Amino acid sequence: MPVPSFVHSLVRRTAANPEMWNLFRRLLEDNFKGEKATIRRELFRHRPRVRPRLLDVGCGTGELTDLFVQAGYEYHGVDILDSFISYARQRHTGSNAQFATMDATHMTFADASFDNVLVTGVIHHMTDEVARAVLGEMRRVLRPGGRVLIMEDTAVGYKLNLLGALIHMLDQGAYIRTADQYRDLFHGILQVCKEYKIISGVCDYQVFVLEK
Repeated sequence: MPVPSFVHSLVRRTAANPEMWNLFRRLLEDNFKGEKATIRRELFRHRPRVRPRLLDVGCGTGELTDLFVQAGYEYHGVDILDSFISYARQRHTGSNAQFATMDATHMTFADASFDNVLVTGVIHHMTDEVARAVLGEMRRVLRPGGRVLIMEDTAVGYKLNLLGALIHMLDQGAYIRTADQYRDLFHGILQVCKEYKIISGVCDYQVFVLEK
């Protein structure tokens, strides 16, 4: 059943307001419990050093920043939307977290400068060409032996998650893919070491753990 245009309009207006978007996502995703549990399992248990460097690509409003800062990470968040970066800086003043407005297809970080790279719900907004350019940059800035954690909206998800399916219909990302399609994007750039599905609130995600 088609979603009424006024509902799409409401979602677009919400997404344009960082504070409202934060509230909307917290409600839908049960305060990001699924993502946080996955981060602890796949990154925190495999720390390469006492103070690892983490790059959060498409960090948005910085909702996951405190999780990393409290765990002792050197956190760097980048996003293409200046309004979200400004909001993230205001919320995390004094935390030593670093934020920058940046096009992830041409990042200004040095080669092999991060131990971990995180991507949460970003690639499904990108065409294959743009996504592969971003993945190439992620590979460039990743240190040897480093780990990439990607959590992306999936086109299949849990069969009985009807509310999650509705959220996908409302999502502005035009490139929600199947697990196979995401895997094809990574081919030749990053190697998939592990993958599985999670549910966070009402949202389905495909998790990929990748290395060079």
